[in-house]
Amino acid sequence: MMIARTALLLLTAAFSGLSGCNDNGVGTSMVKTNAIMLADMQRHKVIVQTRAASYSVFPDTDDVEKLRDATFLDAMHAETANGSAFAVRADGLILTNVHVVEGTNFCTGNSNEEPKSQEAVDKEVGRQKEAALREEGKKDTFCLLVNQSFTKVFRAKLVKLDKENDIAVMCVEHPGGSLPHLKIAAPGSYREGAEVLTIGSPLGNMNFMTPGFISNLDFVPQDKETGKKGAPKIQFTAPILPGNSGGPLVSVATGAVVGQVVAIIMMRGVPTQMSYANPSEYLQQNSQSVPACGKK
Repeated sequence: MMIARTALLLLTAAFSGLSGCNDNGVGTSMVKTNAIMLADMQRHKVIVQTRAASYSVFPDTDDVEKLRDATFLDAMHAETANGSAFAVRADGLILTNVHVVEGTNFCTGNSNEEPKSQEAVDKEVGRQKEAALREEGKKDTFCLLVNQSFTKVFRAKLVKLDKENDIAVMCVEHPGGSLPHLKIAAPGSYREGAEVLTIGSPLGNMNFMTPGFISNLDFVPQDKETGKKGAPKIQFTAPILPGNSGGPLVSVATGAVVGQVVAIIMMRGVPTQMSYANPSEYLQQNSQSVPACGKK
């Protein structure tokens, strides 16, 4: 009788262990499983949203009519993207890096002249400012943007250069309705250790996602030759490569853009986990300074 009772107790204990129940009757393993599933669902949701609002940047085409050709996107597969970009407003406001779009080596325009900086334009007042903007329109610089799912291509006009922070602002021509876009995170709303991801076109490979963590919110770059210090950057661990430049650094927890990929430390030609991004504060300043796209 004692042997049978002992066997029953052992069987009960084994069953409780398999079911993950503790002394309080809580299914610990079930709770952990649900937490993992919810985290995976959130991560997948953020990846889908980020891809929908992210783009690869290509040189402009001389023949705009090609954009209406159904085979144009297929032909773009053979091209190598200059960098990455992302939408932050439904009206087609796009952010990328200055070094992605600057000069005729990348995006092309109707003139070899460089677009005026926002600072130069801001010096104009009243009619003088309007006249300067109209004059600028005669030598607009354009890029082609192909979304990361490779289903749409847009032509975008360069409207602002923030060279100090390596941020370029563009407006999509004829977005065809509300454009999928990402929210810019409020400064101070993210911390070191936060999980992040970036999506871009490293070495021309589109739709490439890399995960990582924020390792430093206040990294100050310094020129080794001059000793001059630059504006603070976010340091993160997601490995990036040429082609990621200009892409979004997104919080997995919120789906908001905490930064913009701008640089990486290379060791003997090999990328390290020391990647850098412009913080959201700079992105907000640049996007808010540009009026609604499509309006004069």
